[in-house]
Amino acid sequence: MLSNDSFETKCIISEELAKIGWGTYQKWLFFNCFCGMTIATIWIETTAILISLDCYSDFEKTMLGFSINFGTMIGTFLLSSLIGHYGREKIFKLCIIIEAFGGVLCLFNGLCLYFGLFVIGFGAGGDFSIGYPIFIEGVQKKYRNYTTLLNASMCFGSAFGALFMLILLKFEIDPSDTIFYQISFWTIVCILLAYLRKHTIESPIYLYETYDEKVYIVMEEIARKNSQDMYLADFPMIRSSSTASSYGASESIFSKGMIVTTASILFLYFFSSFSYYSMLFYMPTLLENQIEDGDESTEYKVIFGQQLISVFGVILSACYIDSKIGRVGMEIISFFIAGVFTFFFLFVSSSFSVLIVSAVIIGCMMSGISTLYTHTQELYPALLRGKIGAWSNFVLFSTGVITPITMQYIDEYSKTLGLILIAFSFVLSSLVSIPLKETKGFKDDEEELLKD
Repeated sequence: MLSNDSFETKCIISEELAKIGWGTYQKWLFFNCFCGMTIATIWIETTAILISLDCYSDFEKTMLGFSINFGTMIGTFLLSSLIGHYGREKIFKLCIIIEAFGGVLCLFNGLCLYFGLFVIGFGAGGDFSIGYPIFIEGVQKKYRNYTTLLNASMCFGSAFGALFMLILLKFEIDPSDTIFYQISFWTIVCILLAYLRKHTIESPIYLYETYDEKVYIVMEEIARKNSQDMYLADFPMIRSSSTASSYGASESIFSKGMIVTTASILFLYFFSSFSYYSMLFYMPTLLENQIEDGDESTEYKVIFGQQLISVFGVILSACYIDSKIGRVGMEIISFFIAGVFTFFFLFVSSSFSVLIVSAVIIGCMMSGISTLYTHTQELYPALLRGKIGAWSNFVLFSTGVITPITMQYIDEYSKTLGLILIAFSFVLSSLVSIPLKETKGFKDDEEELLKD
């Protein structure tokens, strides 16, 4: 266990970032993290759409979902682990290149489609997990609730995936031929994002925590990008290099002081991700079963509409996580309401009523998940964020591997049982949130979270 004087009582880097202020670099960083998580979600939504097409057998559909989710599971665990050793910058740049390479592989079809989806998932897993720490460590404390807004990317990603499919259907392209156009387009987007990421610089908090004197260069570079040419990085390095290195080696998210928090977080990720992936992959099939009016494009119109409306859930989360409700309160309330409305989904059938009820479900789900992602980063100090990011996303995406297979089997057995299971998982997510510690007003370098 670390001694009380191992860290400053205040986060020096956060204070220095406050001197520089919110500017061009932070806006650019938010945009890149947002786009990275958006394209990662687009790939998953595109796969979900492919699974709903009749041109694939049940086994092929299972393998499509398995390939991208298995890749995401492995990628998030490995890439999240690496950011604690090699920094945020290099891995962040690498993720989008991997996705672009996977997209090229998919164009060869056949077995290359499955392997390409695995590679895409591998890179997407990194984007999902690395975007949070690299953003939260590049902005002053005042703007860290913007981390919650990053989760709107998942709503926009699903919406854009459905919208592009709608456009293809509008041009009367055969559904079986849409895969080439979808993968080609999103691969080009990945290449453009890779170009934008070349200007990424290392996290100053990561450099400070590892006692790397490059932090002074990075802080002055951020200042220049924000047109603060008068800024001079002259803050002290409080800890010794031995303290920094021993910290990374000896502390663990499973240590005595963190085990309850970590167990609660991992269970929460399991139950919430089961609901999330069920709604994501099961939604096209669910809408096809539930909607009694409409044509072939109706389900994609509903997906597009519900995802755009659900953005308000993310905004709601960002507005209230610093209120009296706090992080824990938002998680409890959001997941519980999502569970209740999932039961209501059993009793609606028109396209409009399905749109409204499903939008409430997904909006509340995204509100809970957005809060959870922000909360997770705040529960752990900088050098443990890569580790908890690796484990929590490993649980999240491993659940994503089994969920499409599970829901496909349940749908053949009972369409009602699938919705009941999703609702039950939402309620469990709400209950598991209760033991978590509230982190409103947390300080990066305070060690209170690691005390017994």
